[in-house]
Amino acid sequence: MLHEPPLFAGMSDPRGNLTFLKEATANGKVPFLRMLTGDAVYNGFSPGYQSRLAADDTWIKHEFDNFEYYRPADSELAAVKRPVAVIFGAESPPFFGEAATWLAARLGTQALTIPGGHGAHYDKPQEVAKAIREFAPGPAH
Repeated sequence: MLHEPPLFAGMSDPRGNLTFLKEATANGKVPFLRMLTGDAVYNGFSPGYQSRLAADDTWIKHEFDNFEYYRPADSELAAVKRPVAVIFGAESPPFFGEAATWLAARLGTQALTIPGGHGAHYDKPQEVAKAIREFAPGPAH
């Protein structure tokens, strides 16, 4: 299962989305996470977890400008033999749905929309679990 893969390759306006994301991360990871997941999700994190998130700038400093530009080769994606669920939240910024749809098409599947946003696994875990169960119901009898 892939949840909202951050691939600029699958976005219709990668430069515009990058500008938006750079502006959103200008004040650090915490305001960015609040924007993506919502205050209710962020406020539900334990104080210890909030502290670790605030102290971790690795993603913004080193990963952000590298991994999002990765574009898997269509031939490599087409060669994937295992079923892959690609999901995105109905309330997430639209570019996540674009990237998920782009990737799913290359994997020979369809992107699944689930309730919630980027933090759905925090505030709507039952819906995320339901999507997983429906995609991979278990071993055949």
